[in-house]
Amino acid sequence: MFVALALSTFLAQIATAKPPSDAPRCTTVRDIRFTRLVYPLPKGWRPISQVRLNRPRYEQPHRKGDESFFYFEIGDIAYGDVNGDGIEDAAVVAFYGSNSGTFHVTDVYVFDCVQNSVALLAVLREERERKKAGVPHTANGYADPRSVHPMRISRGVLEMTYDAAPKPLRYRLVDGAWHRVR
Repeated sequence: MFVALALSTFLAQIATAKPPSDAPRCTTVRDIRFTRLVYPLPKGWRPISQVRLNRPRYEQPHRKGDESFFYFEIGDIAYGDVNGDGIEDAAVVAFYGSNSGTFHVTDVYVFDCVQNSVALLAVLREERERKKAGVPHTANGYADPRSVHPMRISRGVLEMTYDAAPKPLRYRLVDGAWHRVR
């Protein structure tokens, strides 16, 4: 029940933010070290509300032999302008959930370099988009773009493929909200 409640709260959230004063510094989005950022989880997500990465994969502290623990891992990164401001953005795939396979999610975090600071522009939530697009959930979740269909940004559109989708899903970011492009 807890997982379902936290997951439903989590999947409904779309995050937008201006850079905080302590945000990592950058000149362009390609300067950003995505494996060294803080990734927010949705309000109500427990036991943690964010993940601070120091490497490409985070694992919740656990004892050797523990059967289940939370993990968060960076996947594919694509560059291009997804919000129409004429400035290159970065879309970062994040895989996370339980290492035991009881749940896992794949979301896309979009970053920009605003006033020389890293800013999170938006998060594309897997489950919400699956429901809107009529794509059934499968055991594999999002198809790993490193091995199947790379995520890409072309002409202002983010394109990605879920494992059960018959073709790539396409999105444009307008005023902080995702709009599906046909």
